[in-house]
Amino acid sequence: PMDGGVWAIEPAHDGHTLYIGGAFTSIQGQPRERLAQVDAGTGALTGWSPRADAVVHSLDLTPHAVFAAGEFRSAGGSVRRGVAALDLASGNATAWDARANDDVYAVVASAKTVYIAGAFTSVGGQPRRYLAALDATAATASVWRPDPNYEIASLALTPDASRLYATGFGRIAGVERAIAEFDTSTGQLTAWAPAIPYGGSELALSPDGSTLVVGGRALLVFR
Repeated sequence: PMDGGVWAIEPAHDGHTLYIGGAFTSIQGQPRERLAQVDAGTGALTGWSPRADAVVHSLDLTPHAVFAAGEFRSAGGSVRRGVAALDLASGNATAWDARANDDVYAVVASAKTVYIAGAFTSVGGQPRRYLAALDATAATASVWRPDPNYEIASLALTPDASRLYATGFGRIAGVERAIAEFDTSTGQLTAWAPAIPYGGSELALSPDGSTLVVGGRALLVFR
């Protein structure tokens, strides 16, 4: 049992444990402030306890860190606004610090790039509105500026990191789109443009990247 909702679940690379984030402050009678790790088979709580001071909306893993996004101002024992990289073993915040100036709702990461979306207008020391690409090592913002017209609700990244999907807006990269696909090698919007009148609030890709599910006012599936 826990005393608050779970908003993000991410399996560890070994498949034996799950990282979870949300609004909870205790699990199984033990203090766990919005971030925790549990055994994937038994549900037993592990000792991993980074502590975030506000809600965690999204999680993603690389071989070196757990990236957490949310409404927090501190996580893993350090000042981190909106997004943090947490050590896989200790839970402590790493030196990676994106310095977002507002909440972050979604994070997806590859070995080289961390994509974040939210309410921010500045990140990595640069003006970036609602969507940004950050260096996975230095946390500096890339030159990519798609400039959506509204706060992005959700992101999804293909397993090979070649395509990034975003939703929650009406216009992006100068084009009317309710959901967008970007070629990550060029940063360009692709020609993929489903004829839907509005975007969703959640995106999910199948493990092989062949199917994209969009949830919101309607459930849409693209293959």
